[in-house]
Parts: sequence; structure tokens; C-alpha cells
Amino acid sequence: ESYQIKPPSRAMEGVVAPSTLGESWRSHASALRHQSGRGSSSMVAPKKASHLSAAVAVASLAAAAVRRRANPVQKQLQSLGAGMTEEKRLAMGMREEMVQATIEASTPVPQSFDQAVTWACSAALRAAEEGQNRQSMYFNTGAEDAQVTGELGGVLQFGEQVAKTLAYSNKLPEGNGVRVLFTDFGAKSLVATRWGDLPENLILDHLPPVLPKRELRMEERMKLNEILESSILLVVAPNQSEMAAVLAIFDVMKDLGKKVPVILLNARLVQDTTAVAGVMLRNFRAFEGTLLPVFHLEQFDPEDDKDPLPLNSAVIVRVWPRPYSVWEDNPEDPEAIDGYFLLDVNEQQPQDFQDCLTFLKGSRELTKRMRLKERQERDKGGKLL
Repeated sequence: ESYQIKPPSRAMEGVVAPSTLGESWRSHASALRHQSGRGSSSMVAPKKASHLSAAVAVASLAAAAVRRRANPVQKQLQSLGAGMTEEKRLAMGMREEMVQATIEASTPVPQSFDQAVTWACSAALRAAEEGQNRQSMYFNTGAEDAQVTGELGGVLQFGEQVAKTLAYSNKLPEGNGVRVLFTDFGAKSLVATRWGDLPENLILDHLPPVLPKRELRMEERMKLNEILESSILLVVAPNQSEMAAVLAIFDVMKDLGKKVPVILLNARLVQDTTAVAGVMLRNFRAFEGTLLPVFHLEQFDPEDDKDPLPLNSAVIVRVWPRPYSVWEDNPEDPEAIDGYFLLDVNEQQPQDFQDCLTFLKGSRELTKRMRLKERQERDKGGKLL
């Protein structure tokens, strides 16, 4: 259960021991990807990661603006410093150092589904150890369970593995184990038939039906008191109907003077702002700003724009305290790392649909230029070294 994330490298493939879910992330995502653009319903604008130095923050800008692609002739000449002044060589060296620093500080793409789960749980437990008890996670490969609709269907397998991994952890905070909270009794009963045997310290439960704008009833408060005896709470796919219940958890926790880590997984607590206007919305916005996004993994598949060179897919990933990172799925790129090329990092929030589309189109244009230069070299009779 190491909290360390190794820098991206081929050696990273062996970080997590294989299991029944130990397929490669690319295979897993390919089977589950969506075709409707960015499917994110991220609830919160993530807090800034304070662990990155100012130098790396500057380097991230360089990585977003500069790709290191070059054809073999250009790279060979660059390495020899041919035709370059000392100033140009220094500038190139500084650029390379900044790009490399950004890559090392970025969040790498997990190489398996198991690894994604392990990193998510490690980030959550590490954040809890540091007193960050209000957490969120987001997982979206664009697919839904064939028998379960809505947000729950898309996160059911991931939620199961996160819950069980946390329950087996020896770093679990004090309490009565892991309690997974679903939106209602029906969702909880459905999941109970799907998840099979559970660890002894893993309890499936559901949120109490708390109504907004009224005081908690005695039975609701008693239920929340029971819930808060847990070591950690995992609230799966709550939506706007559960906003009052989610906020009540933290209100009662404050009244009791407790500090129980709570993870909101794929939460969509505000879907219609007109329905929660006023005090309720202000309270939510204040609460939203206190959440720490500890994990984010999202598949982005651009629509076919009929270009002869199709756009590649991308993966948006974040494992706290590292930044959100966009990786182009491009095994053919000579500078790819484990088949992915880093396009952008962002400390503040996940890159949106338009950001990813812009990055991928820019990458495609640079690929076209590179291929054109290679053809020109061949036409001139030059040899690619």
C-alpha cells in the first residue's frame, strides 16, 4: 500500500500484482469508452495542489506549449549542436529540463485497473492521515453496467474495488470499518447482490431520506450518528436529491466533534440550480470549496471530424497531490511513455472538453508537419539517421 507513485516509465507496468482485474488500462478503457464527448460530471473545482514547486508550475506552461517531437535527422543534429549558437544550445537545454520536470511531476496513467484502484485508495488514506477528511473521486470510462443505469452503473465496478481495498487496508482510521452509502435502499439492495462476499468490516448502507430546509428528525439524527461510527465513508454517486443528506452528515459530524473521512464518488449534487437556489445553494457552494479531489480518471474520445488523420483519444488523470494531467493515447509517438504522450498539466481543475480537443488537434497538426518534413527529406535523397 505504498503512497509513492513512480515516475512514468516502462518499469511501472509491474507496480501492481495482477489479479482477476489485472488487464491493461488501455484494454479496459477501450472496452468501456464512450462516443459522446467528455462525460465528466465533476462536482467541484479542485483545490490547488500545494506540493508542486513554482518551477514545476512554470514548467507546466512550457509543456503545454512545446512538444519535443522531431524527426530523427533533426534530433541527431540537435544532439550534436549543429548550426547552433551557445545561447540556442542553452535555451534548448533549459526547455528540455523544464519539460522533463513537468513529466516527472505529472500524474502518470495507471497501467491497469488494479493500479488505478490502488492509487485512488492510497491517495485517500494519505489525505486522511494529513487531516483532509472531505474528499472526492471521479471515475468515468464512458460505459455503464448492462443491468444498472445512471451514474451508479458507470462506477459500480470501481466503487466495489475501492471499498474492498480500503476495508483490507492496515492504514484504515479508527472506527467500525468502511461504510458504503448508496442513494436509497433499492440501490443498496441491488449492489448487495452484485458485490458478492464482503470483508467483515465493510458495510453496505444507504443515506437517510433527509428533506431540505427542515430540521433533522430524531430517527434521521440517530441514523447519522450510527453512520459516523465508521472508520471511513464512501458515498457512491449521490445526486441532487441526496444533497441535504450529504450536508447533514457533515453538520452532525461537527456537532459530535468527530473527524471521519468521507469520500464522495462521482457526486452530482447540483444538477438544477433553480431548484436549490438561496440558502441551500450557498451552503453547498461553501461546502464544495472544502472538498479535496484525491483521484480523477477519465477517458476522452473525440468525435470523428472526417480528417484523414483521426484524432487520438486522451486520458485525464489526477492522483493527489499530483496535478491533473492530460495524456494522448498514442503508442506510435516516439516520445510516448507507456504508450501515452503528455499534453498538459493543470493544478486547479480537470481539463474540459474544449481543452482536450484543442490539445489533440494541436498534436495532430504537429504530427502532420513532422511527417511532411520526413517526406521532404526522403525526396531530397537524405537518409534518416
